[in-house]
Amino acid sequence: MISLMLKILERESDNEGRIFLYLEEGKWVGYDRSALYLCRLVKDLPIVSYVVEGIFWLLKAELDVKLLPKEYVLCCSSKECILDVSQIWK
Repeated sequence: MISLMLKILERESDNEGRIFLYLEEGKWVGYDRSALYLCRLVKDLPIVSYVVEGIFWLLKAELDVKLLPKEYVLCCSSKECILDVSQIWK
């Protein structure tokens, strides 16, 4: 779990215009900047804080798989999805 969080933190540290989502328990989950972007894209989506083993504190947003806005998808696998929202809020 820690190695996944390190990967997420590295991606999010300079993330501008992408939403990185990870499939967890049947939902797409975004962390940190991705969570913020996702909440701007999908109305009324709650954002929560998330702590991993007392080490990391991140923002987290969850989206039902069926609600994924497909028009922004750059690439998607069975475990991960990347959306491009760089042109939306320019």
